[in-house]
Amino acid sequence: MFLEEFCPTSGYGLKIESIEKTDYTFVLDATFTNPDPWDIVLQVLTNPTALIPIGNLPAGEYSITLYIKYDDMFWETEKWTATFRCSAGWITVTGFEVEMPIENKTTVLGEEISIFMVALVGTELSSSQIFDTYLYNSNYSLFSRWSQDKVFLCVWTHVDPGYNKTLRWNLYRYDGGKYFPPPPGNYYLIGALMGNGEIRDVTPAILIKIDNSTITPIAEDVQLPLVELKTDKTEYALGENVTITLTNIGITYARIGGYPCVEIHTYPEGEYVWPWIIAFLAWGLAPGESETWIWNQCNEFTQSPVEPGMYVVNDTQGWGLSTFFEIEAQPPPPGDLNGDGTADILDLFIVAEAYGTFKGDPDYNSEADINRDDIIDIYDLFMAAENYGKTYS
Repeated sequence: MFLEEFCPTSGYGLKIESIEKTDYTFVLDATFTNPDPWDIVLQVLTNPTALIPIGNLPAGEYSITLYIKYDDMFWETEKWTATFRCSAGWITVTGFEVEMPIENKTTVLGEEISIFMVALVGTELSSSQIFDTYLYNSNYSLFSRWSQDKVFLCVWTHVDPGYNKTLRWNLYRYDGGKYFPPPPGNYYLIGALMGNGEIRDVTPAILIKIDNSTITPIAEDVQLPLVELKTDKTEYALGENVTITLTNIGITYARIGGYPCVEIHTYPEGEYVWPWIIAFLAWGLAPGESETWIWNQCNEFTQSPVEPGMYVVNDTQGWGLSTFFEIEAQPPPPGDLNGDGTADILDLFIVAEAYGTFKGDPDYNSEADINRDDIIDIYDLFMAAENYGKTYS
């Protein structure tokens, strides 16, 4: 696109007469026209403009020469020259108020890359509105951010809607007065629009591959799943409710499909026990929000209580989240460790054989841990002896 300088009225024009292209060189002829003296024109400033269709170009450095001929006899033909670079393309991600394109090319590790940030039209004006970018590692943990070592430049990134800034950054982490390069691996780069000291909007992530010497963009529009999945306990008594919580611990909105978005299986067998019904619902969690489900240890497919053992909770969104817990059997009556209905010498022998061991020890026997303190000691032996001779129905 070519723009002529401001003209005092309407009626002026810029017309492209011819375009010649040779390898990486363009030569254009154009004519600038004035309104005739008898033309009716508007008293308004105008910018005569011409759009140049150049199609898809291979990557490289280009030069362009423009000859402008004026229909006014007092003006000679002008010659304008310029150069531009065409890259292999751009990778662009867009949020609600901010857009982040980066050039789709490999950069030497340590050199700064250009991150093009755009405040989209319609963004609310703010005197403290600035840009920032964040780099997360493959475990979705924050590795570094642009503003860590560019803090004095942040004041210059104030933008109005429709305008842009270029943030230059080598992706290094600044910590304790030193800079640390990102170790080799896959990373996620997101752009942020800040306002009044808070994050107003963020883009989806651009997946970046970093090795020992280069930085290479891979894919765009990666949804960064900074969510945490956990249960309120790791061990439950048989029949006790299990509370499952999914929390958005990141700074981006987590889009979710299906409710609930978690499922429970036996481990390691993989038998699916919950839930039986999943609603086809599109929902999500804003940063800091969480969702909780309570499972009553019922196998919803057989409508019967589950057996003691190990279980795993997985997400259904492809995030690769999982958490494990154990359902323990009800403890036997005090002293009757082998469950034969009588507290006798055989039960004392079970305690004595495991005496002095603790949970995690290969010789530890949970049946001998009568008081459930994860160690088999004199207290367990005393409880077995105290109930010696009792019978249970």
